[in-house]
Amino acid sequence: MDATLRVDAERRGKKYWHTDNAESQAPFNLYNARLTLEKGDFQVAFWGKNLTNEKHYTEYFDTNSVNNPPFGLDKSSDSGGLGQLRTFGVDVRYDF
Repeated sequence: MDATLRVDAERRGKKYWHTDNAESQAPFNLYNARLTLEKGDFQVAFWGKNLTNEKHYTEYFDTNSVNNPPFGLDKSSDSGGLGQLRTFGVDVRYDF
């Protein structure tokens, strides 16, 4: 049986949400790991992503920047798309 361990880190730098650079997200790190066990044509892998459960956003919308905010939001509420939090999984593969 063969085993492979992979650990990786991803650094995401400061991200500005608008052209005026008024709103930004601080830099952060994401850590992932994968352990793969393989025997012949059978393979199973256990993995985890964002192991430190770093809260980050992939999108941000400041409702103060528009006169009529969409989706019924008022001018005091900001909206954003939260990035993937900590996840775990198992992949199973058989080659035939």
